[in-house]
Amino acid sequence: MSDQTDMDRAWEELRTPPGLVAQYFGGQIVMQANPTALHDMIIRNATRQDYPGVEAWGERGIDLGPDGKPRPDLVYIAPEDIDLTARDWPTPLLQAVAEVVSPSSARDDWHTKRDLYARHGIPVYVVIDPRDATWQVFVLVEGLYAHKSDGVFGQTITADLPAGTVSIDTRQWQPYPKSERAAGT
Repeated sequence: MSDQTDMDRAWEELRTPPGLVAQYFGGQIVMQANPTALHDMIIRNATRQDYPGVEAWGERGIDLGPDGKPRPDLVYIAPEDIDLTARDWPTPLLQAVAEVVSPSSARDDWHTKRDLYARHGIPVYVVIDPRDATWQVFVLVEGLYAHKSDGVFGQTITADLPAGTVSIDTRQWQPYPKSERAAGT
């Protein structure tokens, strides 16, 4: 039995203890404490907005093949590509993914996941960082993410997806309290 098959089986059989969330990416299963309500409020707000040609889904599993099955905080997908029977959506269907940085996951969100998502051809990656109330948009250029734009909470995020341009309203987003802003990128 290969290590990959063993990891896939372990992931499928994993029972996460209460109060923890798990993701499988980069050859490892990562468990963390549930995020704060402020973290989840950003996801909730973004999924409730209307976008032309795409829908935003929160905490949707995606399939990176041998690189795992992470659950980005936000996944943007065309309505006609949504498979309601799939546990994890294949990356060729995705228009964009976004991660809301938690102090404990900053390195993964800014580096590990960004590299994985680029390797799997996801056209747009958005990093939302409540530690300093900022956001950045990256676009795929020759297999790597290139910085496209950045701003602060209150400014509209504009992202050019394959299905068209979307605008994400950030006026209701809030930064983490100063006591929760630790951890570097």
